Amino acid sequence: TLFAQVVDEDTTRWASQDLGQPTSSWAEGELQTVQMSLPLSPDTPGKVYPIILGLYTVADGQFNRLQIIAEDGRPTDDFLRLTLLRVTP
Repeated sequence: TLFAQVVDEDTTRWASQDLGQPTSSWAEGELQTVQMSLPLSPDTPGKVYPIILGLYTVADGQFNRLQIIAEDGRPTDDFLRLTLLRVTP
């Protein structure tokens, strides 16, 4: 499943949404288009936050984020930083 989140440096989630169809229903090479909204928690402090995207699977009740693999084959992170969001009080 694809997820989008607004998080802070402590990984507190101020907004989160799972998007689209589960990845298990995707065909290899198929392109996915997703529209989303990420409503922020009303008590979100004013500052700049990254919006991150990632993929996860669920096995035995555990959420497992999928690793991003660099071109050289080494694992990097389990999310992609999409952009920054400035929240004003």
